[in-house]
Amino acid sequence: MKQCEEILMRLVGSEVFGTPLSMPAGTVITDELLSRIFDLARAHDVAPIVSSSLINNNLVFGSAFESAFREQVYNAVLKSEKQSFVFEKICSAFEKEKIPYIPLKGTVIKELYPEPWMRTSCDIDILIHKEDLVRASKLLCDELDFVNQKDSSYDVAFVSKENVYLELHYTLVGRRKAEQYGKILDRVWEYAEPENAGYRHKLKDEMFYFYHVAHMVKHFINGGCGIRTFVDLWLIELSKNYHTPELMSLLKDGGLLEFAEQSRNLCKVWFLQTEHNNTTRLMESYVLNGGTFGSEQTKTAVNKTKGELGFAFSRLFAPYNYLKEAYPVLKKYRFLLPVFQIVRIFSLLFGKRKKIRQKYIGDIRNMPDNKAAEIKTMFENLKL
Repeated sequence: MKQCEEILMRLVGSEVFGTPLSMPAGTVITDELLSRIFDLARAHDVAPIVSSSLINNNLVFGSAFESAFREQVYNAVLKSEKQSFVFEKICSAFEKEKIPYIPLKGTVIKELYPEPWMRTSCDIDILIHKEDLVRASKLLCDELDFVNQKDSSYDVAFVSKENVYLELHYTLVGRRKAEQYGKILDRVWEYAEPENAGYRHKLKDEMFYFYHVAHMVKHFINGGCGIRTFVDLWLIELSKNYHTPELMSLLKDGGLLEFAEQSRNLCKVWFLQTEHNNTTRLMESYVLNGGTFGSEQTKTAVNKTKGELGFAFSRLFAPYNYLKEAYPVLKKYRFLLPVFQIVRIFSLLFGKRKKIRQKYIGDIRNMPDNKAAEIKTMFENLKL
């Protein structure tokens, strides 16, 4: 781990988990070091936490970056307050219209942080039943002044007049339905229970934990999931004992047991200063190079593990569960699958993104084999 990465982990641990702050031996806080810490924190979406820690420990006073770090905290507090205000309006409207719903991701996890604003989120995530989608969408647009931005195979995106973004999910699966964990998430409402006798629901403990790990994996296998999701995981770990037979069964059935175990081990390395094992060392390098949603470098390395022909084949010939979301007519007329395979191939080969794909394949060719081999070993160790 590089110096700025180690310092960042200690700053996060101090601010979120209350660990006494100590710097690595020989550390001298310079503007150049602060610049690198600032960029790394933003890449992993923990800039408000790191900024607050630096300010509270008097490590940025008088530096060229003091105002930038203070601005990160101010903006995070403002954004959190706006999101909370809009979220409460949505909840009230859904309760009034008797629409069952489940708050997801950061909307729930932020309550585990010392201050909710420390857990930044791009948007509000809420799950509803698919049969309530039209009614809920109309309610949001007609009564709460939301604007529908786009539809996908698993959610509808909105933005409010306060410029707060909402992802209204009607499934947690989307194109991952064929995955082991996707089959379990398809039954998410079986693991939900009402709160306070209203229409707001919460996930039972075992599904709350399972969903967080599954969401981590979704990003992890596409190039990285960032430090923030590991901070989330460790806060979840510390909040109560989730390790019940029910959770272990879900993780095993979903093919996520090893990933969950090694992710906990990596949290211990980062926040308790325990020793690495071979897998956590590979995970650390992969995550730190990837950022919150994966970097182009890590995504390229992942696809290098498939080989150039393997990557090309996987891109050209998509499975039915993927194609039916891209071309919904297949849900009704599955026999048209060969036709839409051809449509997809022509789109990929001759569409607007042709030059981007050519560059991407070139990057795969130039990626060092040892980097791809490391990631392949890591994926095998994690049983992904």
